[in-house]
Amino acid sequence: MALIKAQHAAGKRYEWNVSEPDVHISGNTAWIAYVNKGSISDASGTMPQQWLEIGLPAERGRHLEIVFMHSTRVPSPPQETQSKSPHGLPSH
Repeated sequence: MALIKAQHAAGKRYEWNVSEPDVHISGNTAWIAYVNKGSISDASGTMPQQWLEIGLPAERGRHLEIVFMHSTRVPSPPQETQSKSPHGLPSH
């Protein structure tokens, strides 16, 4: 949380939207995998982002807590290059 608070103080804003949840339960073990679609914004603009994430909950008293969490950023697709004529000018 300290990292996020420092980023907010520096002007960054994060948006998270959990989608495509995939929940598994096997005996006393459970885990969830999902896609986190969102963005990171600052004074220079907004950059869309996606993360693949997994969480492992554990029972703590009367509630569940996430005891393990992993997040991997999905790379942005490469920019499409505009096709050009043999003379280096954009083609129409």
